[in-house]
This record gives sequence, structure tokens and C-alpha cells, in this order.
Amino acid sequence: MFPASRAVIVFAFTMRLVLSHHTALEFWLSSLSLYKSEFENAHVAISPVELTRNQLHSLRASFRRSTGVRRTLDLLVGSAIERTRLPSSKFHVWNEGHFPEGAIVPLGNGLHVVSPELCYLQMARTHSGLELARIGTDLCSLYAYPYNLWAGDLLERKPITSRNAILDFLDTHAAGLAGAKEARRCAGHIIERTRSPRESTLSCLLSAPARMGGQALAGMEANAEIPLSAEGAKLTTRKYLEVDLYWPEKRLGVEYNSHLHDTNEAAYRDLEKITTLNAMGTTIVPLNTEHMNNYESFQVVVRALRRQMGLRDQETARMDQARRQAHARLLESERRLGSLPSLTDQAWWQVLLPTVEIGS
Repeated sequence: MFPASRAVIVFAFTMRLVLSHHTALEFWLSSLSLYKSEFENAHVAISPVELTRNQLHSLRASFRRSTGVRRTLDLLVGSAIERTRLPSSKFHVWNEGHFPEGAIVPLGNGLHVVSPELCYLQMARTHSGLELARIGTDLCSLYAYPYNLWAGDLLERKPITSRNAILDFLDTHAAGLAGAKEARRCAGHIIERTRSPRESTLSCLLSAPARMGGQALAGMEANAEIPLSAEGAKLTTRKYLEVDLYWPEKRLGVEYNSHLHDTNEAAYRDLEKITTLNAMGTTIVPLNTEHMNNYESFQVVVRALRRQMGLRDQETARMDQARRQAHARLLESERRLGSLPSLTDQAWWQVLLPTVEIGS
């Protein structure tokens, strides 16, 4: 279906730019994803005409000015005739006929992006197993990377897709396409509604089956809302409590405490939450950054979770090796995503900039 590539832009049949593959993934993980509903409702000016020679010249100039030209951009075209030259670009021909309905989202100014669901399918050409499930979890998350990565914290957003939407897209539109089998196999292990990249990594490592390098602690929900009991209401003024990772059938949860929780106020709220949940009969196992970054420490916490669930630890040497490798790969994947360039450093942003205004 698609060529394996580092970052892809697609030239559709009308020569309008369509961000795809890793470029689309970076787009959907950026703060621009907050505007998804506006893009889908075409609340931006969309140019329906083919790009003229002068417009192509202008695009080339924009790409040259952007530091993003240091990153290779792969371009997919409707036919070999439509090939043109842009700096640091490679072209590939789309030969699968028409795109599925809703698979291309208009952004304005002649620019488009593949939908999160199609983007996930494309990622299955270059990723597999837990890494692919982790990408799907990012796409179904409650966070976005800021406009400028040096600007501060992650941004909150509504999910731009869901596990069911991805599965429905694969079942309806992807039959027989390259990557579809692996995409379908991993999509069922996507965890929705994580609030940070670390939560995404942790949820996939804990919930995925052993054959994928996960800990096989299934039945998890991320940021589940737990209503207060009469006893719990005496311990907090909050209307409900949200647990980072929660197994409702076991009444067991994990709370991840990063260095961002080191302030007195954050530590107090964390303690209040854990105390209240314990009083309500929910067991909370805390986990911090040091535990997460060290595999041996992480396994100690996993064994504690297994004991709480009444599960036996039957890990073989082969399973241990697979889990070590998966743990290292997902931490590295998280690091790579955390080092994404800001929008101003991406070549395609120069095309979109005249259409979309977004603050830092």
C-alpha cells in the first residue's frame, strides 16, 4: 500500500498536499490536533484548485526556509506524471485508487492530512507489536505536544479517535492492504484516554499479552472516574476520583508519580487521593519515574500487582527477555516522541501557517 518511510507527504490527484505517515503522526500529536473538529467541518479556507507553477515555486521556497528540510520528506503522488521537485523530498506513487471516505482531512491553503485511523494503518508498515499499540494509544490520548516544545507542559485535548474507530476503519476499508493484519492484531491492545506519554508507555507495558512483551495484566482502564462513597466523601472535596490505571474487576489501580508531582500541593493531592481510595476499598500501587526507568525496579512493582490480582508469576527466561526488550523499546519510543521538533521547525508548517493561527 504505502512505502516505508521516515516522513511522508502525499500529493493527491489534484496536486494538493496531504500529510501522511510519520509527518501525519507528528501533526496529530501536536497542538494542531486541538483543531480537528474545525478542520473536519471545513471552517478554514480550502483551495480546490490544482497548484499552479507559481504556487509550487512558493512551496519550494517555504520548504527551503524551514529547518524541517533537514528531515527527508517522502511525497506520494497519484501518478508518475505528477512528480515535481521539493527540497529534501522523495516521491512515491499512490496506486490504491480512491482514498476511503473520511480518510483525508482538509486543513486549508491546499494542505490536507490523513485521518488518525489511516495514519495508524500506515504506521503498521514500519512498527509492530507493542510499539504499534503505543502509537495507537497516543492517537487515542487526552494530550498533545505544545506548539513549541520549549513552551512547557503538555496540552489537554479531547481524543481525536478511539480504539473502536480504528478497528472499524481497519475492518471496513483496510482488507487486503499492506500492514492491515498487523494493525488489526495490535489495535485491540490500544489503551484510551491516557494523560501523558509516560502513562501511554506504562499502560501498554502492563496490559499487553506476554507474546508482545507485555505483562498480560488485562482489563485495564486509563483515568477511570470512580464515584465517591459516603466514607470517601468525608476525606475529599472532589466529586469523583480519577485513577491513572485501573482494573475495575480487581478494584486495583496504579498511580504514576513523576517529578512533576514533587511540589507540596501535588504531593498532598496524591496522598489525599490514595487515602480516599484505600478507605473505599480500592488498592493503589504507587509507581515513580525511577521505578519506570529501571527494568528490575519495574518488575518488583509488577510482581506486587500480580499478588494483588491473585496471579501466579510464571515468567520464563524467554518471556523475561521479550519483556526487557519491549520495556527498552517503548522507553526509547517515548523519548523520540518527546524530542519532536516544534511546529516552526517543520517544513509543512510553512504551508499551513497562513491559514491557521495558533498561540504558543
